[in-house]
Amino acid sequence: LGLMRRLCDEGRPEAALHVGYDTAVGLLPHANPAETEAELAQIALGTVLALVDAGRIFAAEPMARSLWSEAVARESHEAQAWFAAALGVTELAAGHILDARRFLAEGRLLGRLTHDRQLERLSAGAWRLTFTMVGQGIPAVVEPALGDDDVVETDPSWIEHAARDAAWTGGDRRLARLEAAAIASKEAGRFGRAATLAGELALHGNPTAACAVFEGFGPLEGELFPLWPRIAEGLAAADGDDLSLIADELERLGIMGLSAALTLQAATLAQRASVDTARELLREANRRAGGVQLGAQYLAQFRRLLPLRDREHEVAELATRGLSNKQIAEHLVVSVRTVENHLHRVYATLGINGRDELVALFSATVTER
Repeated sequence: LGLMRRLCDEGRPEAALHVGYDTAVGLLPHANPAETEAELAQIALGTVLALVDAGRIFAAEPMARSLWSEAVARESHEAQAWFAAALGVTELAAGHILDARRFLAEGRLLGRLTHDRQLERLSAGAWRLTFTMVGQGIPAVVEPALGDDDVVETDPSWIEHAARDAAWTGGDRRLARLEAAAIASKEAGRFGRAATLAGELALHGNPTAACAVFEGFGPLEGELFPLWPRIAEGLAAADGDDLSLIADELERLGIMGLSAALTLQAATLAQRASVDTARELLREANRRAGGVQLGAQYLAQFRRLLPLRDREHEVAELATRGLSNKQIAEHLVVSVRTVENHLHRVYATLGINGRDELVALFSATVTER
């Protein structure tokens, strides 16, 4: 398991899968069932996580669910804990945010009960993301009391989760933390982890810094890791066509949240060039958000990256909820003329013509689950 995770961290999930297969084949003739079973369980866990890193969500999800169900049936709490965490990570990648929250909470709790601090930290870090990535506050009543502060502060996985968590809450200073984590992972040769962090840095509004991280990068295997530098380059160049193509690839892989977010950004870039193209991309973003639990809230995290001032964002959000200019003015305690001026600037900035197109851009018509 350690070797497989190290290979994934280095950006080599395909090599990790080969190691898992070769090791499993070598173990089968062994006469000691107990030792073989324990090692095979570790290989199975490593395989699920490697499949996620390789972008093979459709293969990882049923495997993780089957392994978790088997551990539950056998009342093997340690195995249940780890497979719950692996299933949570898989569901999170697929955009099944509420399902991920459930399984990561289970892994976190069982990690605490079995005194497995590594599992508890890993589960807690990913579990926090299920709140911040949809703009929800983390419930204080269930905040993890991790302890071991000296360990937490030096644990690479925890540092990366904390940086991602901070980035989702918004703000340039918090992006600096994500950039620092990406650079640290790159310098340590953990190119897979660095690619994810740098890609999210681009996604959250600083693609130029992300492209700098990717300079002098090591090779990346699988179908997901190589997409991150393309995402950074596409965002830096404001290349809506390439972002749209990447979004198509992500949908094929079953990574629906990221696919929807990139489609929304491609639609925004297409506004000035072709209204018809922009509308089609908006429909695609909304359709893809339908495959994401809390899809509207998820997309809202990317609308805040549109080039609007805070008050313009506020007015635009209220307008898309169906409020009239007079109602918006009363809500914000400003004049109707001020609201009209804000909306005109919003239309000009986004290259759209009126409230109907604004509603199409800001409203993710998705089914909340």
